[in-house]
This record gives sequence, structure tokens and C-alpha cells, in this order.
Amino acid sequence: MLYPPPLFYLLPEHTIYIVLSKDRRQFVSAVFSKRKSLDEFKLNLPEAERNNVTLLDVDCRYPFYIAENHEGFSYHSEADVRLLLIGYVKEILSHNDDWCYTNLYRVSEDFIPKNP
Repeated sequence: MLYPPPLFYLLPEHTIYIVLSKDRRQFVSAVFSKRKSLDEFKLNLPEAERNNVTLLDVDCRYPFYIAENHEGFSYHSEADVRLLLIGYVKEILSHNDDWCYTNLYRVSEDFIPKNP
């Protein structure tokens, strides 16, 4: 599942808030562990940027991983990312393609840009 729907039923201590922005292509522009920090970030966004932002609630704890491929982003715990990588290795061994399967980013703390 690449773009999980917002998971509003989760307990706050299990939720990571991810801000996706879109310029020419979509990118992760901020990551928060506290809803209050996300709300402050949203208040400081310039009006013109608000339409280019998607907010996601993801069921993860730090550290977690963001996998990016040609289909977009997906979010994984450390245990889940191991399974993801095993799957990629099996694909690579079964095909002889020259292909980038994913870019993998490990997130261990809040990421807050200097300028929203």
C-alpha cells in the first residue's frame, strides 16, 4: 500500500504525521511525532503552499523507513523493511533487469524544515 489512508483511529503515541508537498513532483517536506508540532507547522505555511500539501497519519514509531519508488511513497517499521528488502532481492535474482527498485530513507526523529 503506497499511500495509506489517514488512520484517525490510532493512538497518538503510535502515529507519525507526514507532510507531503508537491512542486514538480511529490516529496516529504516534514515529519512530526506530535500533533501539536504539525498544527504549528500548518499555521506557518504560506497561503500559496497550502494547496500543494498533503497530510498523512501513519501508524509508525521512530525509527521507521520511507520507501520511494516509481509509484510513490510507502512507510515501514524496521521489521517490515527487512521483509521488503528480502522481496527485492528475490525479484533481482529472478530477473536480469537494470532497475532501481526503491530509495530507502531511515527516519529516527522529527524532520522540520527551516522554512515551511
